[in-house]
This record gives sequence, structure tokens and C-alpha cells, in this order.
Amino acid sequence: MNTRSPARQQRATDRAQRRASFRVLLDRLDRLTPAEQTLLRETALAELAEAEQVTRARRGLDQARDRLQRRLDAADRAIVEAEQDLQRVSESAARWQAAYRNAQRRALAATDRAKTAEAAVEAQRRRGDSWRRHANAEDDRADRNYAAWRSARRRARTTEATLAHIRTPRAVSSGHPMYALLDAMIGPGIDQATAREHVGEYFRAITQQEPTP
Repeated sequence: MNTRSPARQQRATDRAQRRASFRVLLDRLDRLTPAEQTLLRETALAELAEAEQVTRARRGLDQARDRLQRRLDAADRAIVEAEQDLQRVSESAARWQAAYRNAQRRALAATDRAKTAEAAVEAQRRRGDSWRRHANAEDDRADRNYAAWRSARRRARTTEATLAHIRTPRAVSSGHPMYALLDAMIGPGIDQATAREHVGEYFRAITQQEPTP
């Protein structure tokens, strides 16, 4: 398939015809007529002009090739710089990713420590509640003991007063507390005579007196 343009084809045909004529004229150089000499001169000038045109075209092509080579070199340098930038970006991304993972691990560790501290605080709070309940229970126990002590002291004072009344020498009538004690001792298995004997012994031991019936 011929891809040449019509203008280029025409120039190639003209050049081939001119060169053929030029060769013929060179072969007959010593026998040229004036018209052939003129034709030879014109053909030579045309070849020179075309050679100069080819030279200029080649120079332009060389310049275009140099420009293209410079562009290719610049593109190669840009590719190298881009690859270097990509390498730097990849390394930076790897560092950032490692830093993110490290920060994530530290955050998880801090969360675990916070949970542990929270559990410790909760355990301490429960122990504090237990201590408060124990202290409240001790306070209640102390209050009860104090109330019991005061009750016992009142009973002791009442007992001492009763014993002092019993020990005081006086006539023992039927209203003496001894007889109330006698009535309290009478029950199943204890008759009145036995109870009276026991009370009499108790009365003599305390008052050094004989009970009066």
C-alpha cells in the first residue's frame, strides 16, 4: 500500500527524470550542444538546490531529533523523579501506617489500663462500702452495748438499793420482799415449806436475822 502523498510522488518522479537526463548529459559532455549545455547547467543547479533542500531538511530533522531526544531525556528524568517521589511517598506512607498502628496499640493499651484502673476504683469503692457497713454495724453494736451497759447499771443500782434495803436491820413484816421471793419460788416440785426454808436460809445469810412469820 502506497502511503506517499501526490506531491511527494510528483517530486520523486521529477527527481528520477532529472537524474536520468543528468546522466545522459554527462555521458555526452564533450558533444553537448548549447541547448544541452544549458539543460545540463539547469539540471545541475536543480540537483544542487534539491541537495541543499535535503540538507536543510536533514538539518531540521536532526534538530527535531535533538529536540525529541531532549524531550525523551527530560521525560526519562521526570520518570526517574516520579519514581523517586513515589518511593518517598511509599516510604512516608509506610512510616505513617506504622505510626498509626503504634498509636492504635498505645490507645488500646491506654484503654486497657483505664479499664483496669476503673475496676480497681470500683473494687476500692466496694471495699469502702463494706468498711462503711462494718463501721455502721460496729456503731450499732456499740450503741446496743452502751444501752445494755446503762440498763445493767440501772439494774445493778436497783439491786444494790434492794440489797441495802434488805440488809438494813428492821422488823420483817409480811410485806417484806422476802415473802414475794417465797411466793415466786413455790411451783411444781417445790412446796411452800421447802420454799420457806430456802428463803429463810437466804434471809439469815444476808441480814443475820430470823424471819418473822
